[in-house]
Amino acid sequence: MNTTTILGTLAAILFLAFFLPSPASAEDVNVTFTVDASDGTDLASYTCADMDDDDSVENCMLSANFSLPSDSGVSWEHPHFWEWILYSEGVVIQPGDLAELTLNDVNLNFLWVAEGCTTFECQNTTVHQNTHRGAYYLRPTDCVAFQNPGVSEFEDGFDNNNTWRCFNEVGDYLSGNMIFHVTEEPTECELWEQENPFLVDRAKPEGEMDNGCPCYGTGDETCDDDSNVDEHESNNTSSNDNGTITVSVTRLDIPEHPEWEWTYKYSVEVDNLQMDVNYTAVIIVKRVADDEWGGLDWWWDIDWEGGYDEDNDGYHNQSENPISLQRGCYHINANLYESGALHSDEDSAAVLVSTDLDFAVGTGTCVDGVYSEVDENSEPSAEDEELLAGQCTCPDGSIGQMVGPADDDGVDDGCLCGDSEDESPLPSVSMISALISIGLIAILRRK
Repeated sequence: MNTTTILGTLAAILFLAFFLPSPASAEDVNVTFTVDASDGTDLASYTCADMDDDDSVENCMLSANFSLPSDSGVSWEHPHFWEWILYSEGVVIQPGDLAELTLNDVNLNFLWVAEGCTTFECQNTTVHQNTHRGAYYLRPTDCVAFQNPGVSEFEDGFDNNNTWRCFNEVGDYLSGNMIFHVTEEPTECELWEQENPFLVDRAKPEGEMDNGCPCYGTGDETCDDDSNVDEHESNNTSSNDNGTITVSVTRLDIPEHPEWEWTYKYSVEVDNLQMDVNYTAVIIVKRVADDEWGGLDWWWDIDWEGGYDEDNDGYHNQSENPISLQRGCYHINANLYESGALHSDEDSAAVLVSTDLDFAVGTGTCVDGVYSEVDENSEPSAEDEELLAGQCTCPDGSIGQMVGPADDDGVDDGCLCGDSEDESPLPSVSMISALISIGLIAILRRK
């Protein structure tokens, strides 16, 4: 073979290498995939260009500049759960690692579909957690997520192996130690629970569903009625150039046994504060003349720079907390400080305005720090009982009879009183009246 032939062969090889398409490039394809969010929006399509069938699904999605939105973020037992499912030609593909799944595995065609609770309506349903026995209060379309399958015991055809249930109709749904009240509007007990969260009892004995609500099962009667909720309140207010502070103590209920703890709540309200100052109120409750018990205290930070706003999105000028105390005499003190001064040095911080209040826990009264209750079984004294005509008060507080000069009980006051040491005590007033009546009858008959 001569030199000319060799050069011609090399030129042909170089031409084929540079100008003819390679076998690999001949197999490059464009792959279009679809995404269905199942939320009422239109399907979206994406294309990854110049893909080899051995390229991964992940590379295709990256080439199309697409990534799956995050899923629901809740466990599959939750009513709000949804997830992405991969389909190819109508068949579910177990995706596994998308970097290992090739386009050939999905026949160059795939579809992502969101399945589960994907709609706005579903995602915005209220879901209550099953955490206690007793009553639950729901609106139609509300759901309940149970702690584990089989915890529910509905008898209306519901599959009790489900981990959640949504209610679509108004009614009362009983399930073992739970009852779900589904109503269009909040019930009185539902409102009572919202207003008195510290009184709600979610550990009632088996068979009691009321959660401590005093008007449970009474229809539309208000839970604020005096026969249902005891509200014995006392308060005090102090004011100066630095502001106004009011403290009040309210008895919320009377325990079944007086020796048990009594539930009260304190409320503190501030007003007339400077708008550019942050405050802290320190509230202390102590038992009178009890040096061993350190008492209870709360620190309430008032971010007043934002201003007072009665709505939930603003700052508030009121604070309240429940307190459980034994019967006795107590003292509550509320001091208002500038926050920075108090937090930097508690001992030297100046009190801007202060108020306090003495109050009794129980149905008794406090006099000079001593608690006492009226004994309903004790006999009334002459001071407590209105005297009748002809009666008088003896030195020992008992009731005697006015006899004038005939008084021979040792005290010359005209009031005949009985002697406790005498075996024959003074006749009762009714007996004296009877003897007088007999005497009058005898006189009339003699005439």
